[in-house]
Amino acid sequence: MPFCESYSGEPLWKNSDDLIQAAFPHLRAGLAMDRFIKALKEEGVLLLGKDTGEGLAVLQRISGLLEKEHGKAPLLLKEQADRDDLGLVAKLLINSAAARWVLVENSYPSGHLYELPFVDMAGVVVAVVQHEGQGASFMPDEAMLKNAQWRRFSYEFETLPAVLADAVQWAEAAVTSAKKARRSARPWSGADSETADPTDGDQS
Repeated sequence: MPFCESYSGEPLWKNSDDLIQAAFPHLRAGLAMDRFIKALKEEGVLLLGKDTGEGLAVLQRISGLLEKEHGKAPLLLKEQADRDDLGLVAKLLINSAAARWVLVENSYPSGHLYELPFVDMAGVVVAVVQHEGQGASFMPDEAMLKNAQWRRFSYEFETLPAVLADAVQWAEAAVTSAKKARRSARPWSGADSETADPTDGDQS
């Protein structure tokens, strides 16, 4: 039996839409694969930070604002299903690369301190938000020194919606800038072509 066929004789790729939807349940169900990937890169925002206690409450508030005010599909890493064939770092890298950009809530010490170097390695846009006068780590500051795709935003409880709006605006502009730079660096991709990047949408 060819490796690309299931035991029923059906090509495995016929089930790819279902497989991708199962892997990323935070986005709209029922999308064909090409539309699903486009939606993922236009809407998905990976949230990292303390995901217990008061830290989780802040992440949930941010998640609600991203969804209701900015039309994003926020996801917490812990809510994504674990797989026996993927380690924690691989899970982090896959979700970081799949999302449009990453938001780190850096007010409270947590496992995200271990995750930050791998997020930096993924080469994605990262918005860091933290409560004024608090900060779990100076790692984001170091990343910002060498990487224009990282930026920190400080907030008070009552200013979080406005500060988050600034972070979203910056992150969207940073994603657009990074995409244009990559196109220019890849002459084989047709930098002037409208079809050069299948994830381009109204937000890009």
